[in-house]
Amino acid sequence: MASSQQPQTPQTQANVTITPAQGSNTQRNGEGGSLMGNAPPIFYGDRARAQEFLDTITIWKAVNYKKEVIKDPYTRTALVLTYIKGDNINSWAKRQLDILNTKQQNNPDPSGAPSETWWTDFEHAFKDTFTFTASKETALAQLEKLTMNKGDIDTYIATFDRLLAEADFTCTDKGALEMFKRGLNMMLKVNCIKRKPKPVTMDEWQDAAREEHCNYLEVQQALGRNPYNIKETILRNLQKSQPTKFWRAKGPNAMDVDSLTADTATSLPKTQP
Repeated sequence: MASSQQPQTPQTQANVTITPAQGSNTQRNGEGGSLMGNAPPIFYGDRARAQEFLDTITIWKAVNYKKEVIKDPYTRTALVLTYIKGDNINSWAKRQLDILNTKQQNNPDPSGAPSETWWTDFEHAFKDTFTFTASKETALAQLEKLTMNKGDIDTYIATFDRLLAEADFTCTDKGALEMFKRGLNMMLKVNCIKRKPKPVTMDEWQDAAREEHCNYLEVQQALGRNPYNIKETILRNLQKSQPTKFWRAKGPNAMDVDSLTADTATSLPKTQP
């Protein structure tokens, strides 16, 4: 009786075909075996999701950094290409695979070891093709308007660093530090400048801003104040307010203003103009 078992068929994603190795054990840990974590979603060419796709790849690489397929720049690039497919980008992915194979064939390394530049070249090609240039301009515009909100220095620094990266700037680029200082509260900025030694680099300024802000909050707490709780501040001010006091003349001839009524007021003689 003929066996009903079907031959193992290759798994295909995008334009790269992957055939499972004979006797492979997908449960094996260490450098071999299956990859861990969630695989990246298929990228169909949607520019709005291009950066999200790259971010997912970065995390996936970190989780599987010991795996041979990830450590090797050639197989890593080829693997990622299997997650890029679609009618509009199949030709682009095929072109990147051709470039990768050409680099492997013309590898100048005597040992045949692949170069990490093969991967970085692929990343740059992906970014140049699919990431929005407008998104960088949007991030820069948001960065120039960014300011601290209610003294939240940690959120300000985290947002600043994120927008700086999205605008394709680094903390050492000209103008980056000035944008950071411009978004600080005035007194916080002054206190940072007064420090000795003065902060110079971006890291020094961010550390100084955190420390000075913590010092400010500690002083306010010692004084029984909460400068960022607006409701509490208003209620406290209302409780401290005193009723309005009118001036009252003193002496035997002083008019008793409190006993003045509407009837007595109309009986007073009118002054001639």
